[in-house]
Amino acid sequence: MDLEIRVNQMELNGLTFQYRETGDVSAPPLVVLHALGKSAESWDQVAAALGENYRVLALDQRGHGGSARTNAYSFE
Repeated sequence: MDLEIRVNQMELNGLTFQYRETGDVSAPPLVVLHALGKSAESWDQVAAALGENYRVLALDQRGHGGSARTNAYSFE
């Protein structure tokens, strides 16, 4: 089964964050986060499988993928 991947954006504390959504909106939600240097797109194959039973929400973390970048970053 091929599930649609919906790309959405939200605003939080003045920054725009992009996320990818797969599965029925009424299904139990499952939030997945990518590794450093990756993007939410790295979850597409897994989301296609999990989307049959879950609403998979894959966030592009700050400064990655389609999410806003800021001037200063630290590991702290």
